[in-house]
Amino acid sequence: MTFRKILVANRGEIACRVMRTAHRLGYRTVAVYSHADANALHVKQADEAFLIGGPRPVDSYLRGDVILDIARRSGAEAVHPGYGFLSENEAFAAACEKMGIAFIGPTPEAIKKMGSKSHAKTLMQAANVPVVPGIMPFHNYAKIAQFAQRDGIEIPRWVALKMEGFLDDAASIRAFGLDVIASLCERLIAGGAPGIHFYTMNQSTLTAELCRRLARD
Repeated sequence: MTFRKILVANRGEIACRVMRTAHRLGYRTVAVYSHADANALHVKQADEAFLIGGPRPVDSYLRGDVILDIARRSGAEAVHPGYGFLSENEAFAAACEKMGIAFIGPTPEAIKKMGSKSHAKTLMQAANVPVVPGIMPFHNYAKIAQFAQRDGIEIPRWVALKMEGFLDDAASIRAFGLDVIASLCERLIAGGAPGIHFYTMNQSTLTAELCRRLARD
């Protein structure tokens, strides 16, 4: 698919780099920006720029529907997601494909397959690609400890479960489900983990509800 105009669905340095390369190759560029980024460099570098929402990413750079509408209105034939934000969003890549807009990145199918690190590792092993040794499934604390000690690795007494800030978004909570996360915690504890230390970007309602659920169980 050939195109003349690219919408860069990102901000900051990554958007600037994509635009510089696009201009060097003869493409016109479209920037999107939040209220907080109205005077950002990527906005000034683009041939066209469109406001997409408030300062929070969930209100702007993560609004795939708004970004695709701007792509349509601006006549952009391709979207470059940069990294982060929508770059690993299977649904967004599929929506681009459905609208006949090129998604400059992996196919929706590839994004789905590589979205889970454990599933991706299984795929690589099936293709005879060397991978780093590890324990799968990873919810058995006793096996994890045994595997680590075999190689003389000291592991902490607390199992860390990293919960990214995007899980605080109501839509993401519905997508992932507390039941799945609670089940993982329960299996970790049943496997011998003395405790679970939650890392989160903020004091989320998700974390609080999860702790209440585990306490009840």
